[in-house]
Amino acid sequence: MANQFTKQAEQRWNALPEHDRQLFLSTVWCAQCRGNTTMLAPSFTTVQNDLLLEGKCQHCGAKVRRLID
Repeated sequence: MANQFTKQAEQRWNALPEHDRQLFLSTVWCAQCRGNTTMLAPSFTTVQNDLLLEGKCQHCGAKVRRLID
């Protein structure tokens, strides 16, 4: 599944340094696993002025989210 972006979210995401993008995707909390995981199949939207990443846990497949302000 390809990454999905809204236009505004894509601009915000691309403005971040590559190292930071990888860090945000690889340090996500999974409530199902009760630990840190890597986000798979992320989609990106904006909520007010924040960037919301939504995807699946690498380990169990549960939905995970990360908000970047």
